[in-house]
Amino acid sequence: SLFGLPYVTLLPVFARDILHCGATGLGYLMAASGLGAVLGAVVLARLGDFRSKGTLAVLGGITFGLSTFGFALSRTFGLSLFFLFVDGWAMVSSAAVVNTLLQTHVSSHVRGRVMSLYTLSFMGLMPVGNLMMGSLAEWIGAPWALAIGGLIIAAFVVGLAASARDLLRLS
Repeated sequence: SLFGLPYVTLLPVFARDILHCGATGLGYLMAASGLGAVLGAVVLARLGDFRSKGTLAVLGGITFGLSTFGFALSRTFGLSLFFLFVDGWAMVSSAAVVNTLLQTHVSSHVRGRVMSLYTLSFMGLMPVGNLMMGSLAEWIGAPWALAIGGLIIAAFVVGLAASARDLLRLS
């Protein structure tokens, strides 16, 4: 929410100033992310109950960070569509798996509180992230702001997985 999801807010800047693809191109960029998200959700649903949910959550988080970084550096429309497709897929896949893990591994007497904190961190911090990344984009440019955000996400998830190895074994 703080470093990755603001890519959606910055997409008009990329469409206008970086990729020079206009309003129609912006629609395609947003659709690529949405298509990736929908297909990621469908594939995840088709998998059903599977092992290694923790590994998927970690890989999804790292992939989201790296694809955000890749999109930030991309200067071609087709490559940007690809990275946004991967962004949508990775974001929805990892968010859904984390949601599932929280609901299945947290004691029922605190599950509501934990899920409210998860929702707050995922949705409630989005406006803060938009403001923060928008300000950073104004200062150093949208590509650099988003590239930094993507690297922070990937590094955070790698650090989390390294310090909490049991996370990878969650099913």
